[in-house]
Amino acid sequence: MVGSLFVSLINVICVMPFDAMKTMMQKALPTATLFETVTSVFKEAGIKGFFVGWRVRYMLYLLQALFTVDIIERFENKLRGKGAHSKE
Repeated sequence: MVGSLFVSLINVICVMPFDAMKTMMQKALPTATLFETVTSVFKEAGIKGFFVGWRVRYMLYLLQALFTVDIIERFENKLRGKGAHSKE
């Protein structure tokens, strides 16, 4: 679970600014360049503007990571011949 929390947080920090700019370019400023969009968002909201909606995105990534990390761990344990929840 701790791994899922960490994975989700890193994912939001790394992906959120790019996704926010993509969404802004598609909806609010469809004729603007990437530089114009970034400048506009930064002038209006500062760094926080790049992370609008981060709570919802974090929850989505957390749910995804909870399943993914658990499934990967179980798969690795099965390949190594360990039990599903072995702590070796």
